[in-house]
Amino acid sequence: MDASQMEPAIEKIEGENPNTERLHLTGMDGTVWKIFLMETNDLERWGQQALEHYWERCGKSEEVHGILKNDLTGGHAPSADFGSCAVWWYL
Repeated sequence: MDASQMEPAIEKIEGENPNTERLHLTGMDGTVWKIFLMETNDLERWGQQALEHYWERCGKSEEVHGILKNDLTGGHAPSADFGSCAVWWYL
């Protein structure tokens, strides 16, 4: 497979799975590799422990964001003035 055939092949592979994002590395043999990175400043956990901690708390930030936005009306600022909004969140 040459370079001109790789892009359509990648599109086909990614099109078969709607959850696949366009983040890939293509090998010389046409193999598609998905690359993911997890970075941490937690020096107490190494390797597998850091990944397991990351997986355990996965989705928590979205949960907190949903509470702030929906339950605490954070989706609608009380004023167009930045200072007033900052005071609102400080309270």
